[in-house]
Amino acid sequence: MKKVLIGISGGVDSAVAAYLLKEKGYEVIGVTFLLYDDFKYSIDDAKKVCDSLNIKHIVADWRSYFNREIIDYFVKSYQNGLTPNPCIKCNEKIKYGKFLKLADDIGADYIATGHYAKKIKVNDYYSIERASSLKDQSYFLYRLNQNVLKRVLFPLFEISEKEETRDIARKLNLFVAEKKDSQEICFINDSYREFLKDKIESKKTIGNFIDLEGNILGKHEGIWNYTIGQRKGLNIAFGKPMYVVSIDSDSKNVVLGSNEDLYVSSLTASSINWIFEDAYKRNEDVDIKIRYNGSSVKGRFELIDEKVNVTFYEPVRAVTSGQSVVFYKDNILLGGGII
Repeated sequence: MKKVLIGISGGVDSAVAAYLLKEKGYEVIGVTFLLYDDFKYSIDDAKKVCDSLNIKHIVADWRSYFNREIIDYFVKSYQNGLTPNPCIKCNEKIKYGKFLKLADDIGADYIATGHYAKKIKVNDYYSIERASSLKDQSYFLYRLNQNVLKRVLFPLFEISEKEETRDIARKLNLFVAEKKDSQEICFINDSYREFLKDKIESKKTIGNFIDLEGNILGKHEGIWNYTIGQRKGLNIAFGKPMYVVSIDSDSKNVVLGSNEDLYVSSLTASSINWIFEDAYKRNEDVDIKIRYNGSSVKGRFELIDEKVNVTFYEPVRAVTSGQSVVFYKDNILLGGGII
């Protein structure tokens, strides 16, 4: 019997994923990642889920690592005028990084999560096929590599709607069947600005609002308060709608312009990860996503040294530094990088 170590968060997705694995005949062990102090309440829910499914449950205390690799990264990014995506970083470093090492330590053959994703094999490599449903989460998984993909299972890949997952949980009488989905950033209970205000020395990030010609429009409250495309919360009356067009971490200037000024035809990305070896060769007429909840657009990319230059066939709005650009060809995940 093959042994699977599955991440159990205390939510309905991971609970149903564990059940589906058990139904397929795997020996299933649930593990909950203790990543920050406020997460302790979820451990109780996770243990109850594992007890209901009659599977073993363990806890991995990775708080110090999470603080160093994810929270510090999150804070420093905003301090430098970037808008990070900590979930992608967490998937790379923890949910599939340290997770796989833990599986090796306990002798598990596979790891599994409650992501809505479909693993496929084409020739000699693994990748992820983008789902047509709203639950497709492949965008968050572009930093995985072949070592992880050959040992990861996505039990929910056949489920297209969240309500179907809840229906399975209801039939099993799992108490998490009606549990609300987790918030966007798991370690933030309030707004991200409330979270950051005690962690960033704001006076070192204060500068000017300027227009595209460099004219000073007024003082702002620190570059960490702003992101590309933002209109509300500027706290200055300009007489017309003004949007954050760019942020200069060196000068601490926040550049404002019109909505039309937010549209661009290209971007550059670094910290590139390719899912498989020759993925970068499929660079024409690719589907490109610059944010998880946005639609994909057509374009192409060119690999230059360790960076990628991306050209869109139609201008796109609010390309945001610190977010990820992700590439697909025929719905197959190729990889991506940090804008």
